[in-house]
Amino acid sequence: MIKTNQISLIKEKIEVQGILSEETTGDTPISKKLKHDLIKCMEQIKKYPNMRVDGNNIDSTISADIKRYTQSEELSQSDYKRLKKKHTITIDYLTGDIYSEIEVDRPTIIRQPNGKQQQPDILLLLHSRGIFIEMKSSKDDDKITWNGGFPRNNGVYIFNGTSTHITEDDRHTTFFMGNDLITKQEKNILLEGREQNKKNANDTTNQRLKLIESDWKLYPRAMFSYSGKFLSSPLRNQREQNVIEHVMKFNWKQNHTL
Repeated sequence: MIKTNQISLIKEKIEVQGILSEETTGDTPISKKLKHDLIKCMEQIKKYPNMRVDGNNIDSTISADIKRYTQSEELSQSDYKRLKKKHTITIDYLTGDIYSEIEVDRPTIIRQPNGKQQQPDILLLLHSRGIFIEMKSSKDDDKITWNGGFPRNNGVYIFNGTSTHITEDDRHTTFFMGNDLITKQEKNILLEGREQNKKNANDTTNQRLKLIESDWKLYPRAMFSYSGKFLSSPLRNQREQNVIEHVMKFNWKQNHTL
């Protein structure tokens, strides 16, 4: 494992105030504190109003709060790109697990590791594992536009929006696990449909264009739509609790062979 020069070592013992009811065996003092701090941050995030009404950038606001609450260092994009040339951070999109060859000794944030157009918005790393965090927002609705993506297993999603069913100012932000929103069967059907769209475009439209020696080509971009609600969903409280449980049970020191 590689320890980066950018990440300072924590030498003093960290005393964790409060006890998580379902801590994972093998937690280190710093991972216990990180769980406590991240949960505290998530509970604070729930109180946010609909920030897009005021023109606020929800992504940067929440990212800054996560960094502040967890006392994380931030690995710059330039340092991250340089390290990626030699070491791997693997995101398993089937399980949502994140494993890193770059071992860090204190909480570390990498923003938009896959670029602005790809999930996640944040990787929160400690030791050799990470939590996937993605932000979504809507100015005047209780829905998310997923475009060509969909929720990832074990990804933590934070949504800020509005709903006619919500009158309190502090009920405009919620969070949920990606696997609470889509089943394996639903995902397989959507992926099969996406592949079928590509095949149809290549077998019909693009072949006809090729026959007339056209410079044009049809690109069958998949668009996924979800009609369910988030802020006004009867499952909201349970979804939020599932995120808390995911954080409490997360094993930052789990061994994995890349």
